[in-house]
Amino acid sequence: MDDAEFMRLARSRMEESVDADRENREEALDDLDNIVGDQWPDEIRTEREQDGRPCLTINRLPQFLRQVTGDLRKMNPAINVIAADSSASPEIAEVVEGLVRHIQHACDASSVYEHAAENAAASGLGVFRVITDWVDDVSFEQEIQIKRVRNPLSVYFDPTAEMPTREDGDYVFITDQMRAEDFKKEFPEAQPVDVSNDNDTDGLEYWRDGDSVIIAEYYWKEPVVKRLAMLESGQVVEDPKGPLNIVRERKVRSHKVMWAKITGKEVIEGPLEQPTKYIPVIAVPGEEWHVADRVHRSSVIRYAKDPQRLYNYWRSAQTELVALQPKAPFLVTAKQVLALKISGTTQITATVRTCLIRLMSGPLDPLKGQHPL
Repeated sequence: MDDAEFMRLARSRMEESVDADRENREEALDDLDNIVGDQWPDEIRTEREQDGRPCLTINRLPQFLRQVTGDLRKMNPAINVIAADSSASPEIAEVVEGLVRHIQHACDASSVYEHAAENAAASGLGVFRVITDWVDDVSFEQEIQIKRVRNPLSVYFDPTAEMPTREDGDYVFITDQMRAEDFKKEFPEAQPVDVSNDNDTDGLEYWRDGDSVIIAEYYWKEPVVKRLAMLESGQVVEDPKGPLNIVRERKVRSHKVMWAKITGKEVIEGPLEQPTKYIPVIAVPGEEWHVADRVHRSSVIRYAKDPQRLYNYWRSAQTELVALQPKAPFLVTAKQVLALKISGTTQITATVRTCLIRLMSGPLDPLKGQHPL
């Protein structure tokens, strides 16, 4: 596959992912806006502020989110290793778990898992990734790191993936933004052409400033055919060479995971083969339902947004109503109350009590200029 065909396939896959998940991403972005307190439609807020009317936001959504994430933090999620078949042993599993525990501790993996789960609860999708990096600047050794993806809306998964983690998908894009001057310094021979992502729901518009370039890390699975052979000793080797005592052999259709960094027009880094069977970008989805031919993804607060807006409206209306009431209190003299008690019955006393309560709490009739008793 030449470079032009490679880029055509990459752009086609990006468009496929954007089109398939656009509605979920729009709703996720609205969820995040509501979580941080942006709960009034822009036109209504502008109209009320111009008229000098209160436009209160009493944000009660985070408490429902914390009910979920608080329990998760108590759990302290981590990876456990168990001996799964007869060729393994509890002792080996314990050694492997010790290595995994060291990796998680070194990169504070618990906070990474919690961040992904919080995003899933808040917007319907969280993401984290596994990478390898050099131990330091004077070493040829690498270490495994578990990293958070701060903005899950910048990740585009294969829409045909069915597993919750999207491990069965054929590709993933992770978009990012670079300042134009930084892009030219790092890739002087590349053309600053944006990756054709979903600019309305990628979350990048919040910090887009001046000239910038959208690039993407592109992971994909490339099909390969392997030849497996079993030797007399029971050992299984891949693509055997030389004189070996082979008792069985077969062909296996598998894949290798590749990585490249691309712009909208060309490859600027890679392609590089990754030492893994799975694409190392893991999705943490919220609730998902299959509705006809599409997947509907939901957050914890998705259906609490309308009650929250209604609560804000009535609190604002109540504040506005109190603000319009006259500042001078209603006064009733002791002689007036005593005269009613002397001349009347219990019914009159009850009527006086009701009138006093209404006078102290209710507004004036704006049309008649008097209390509506």
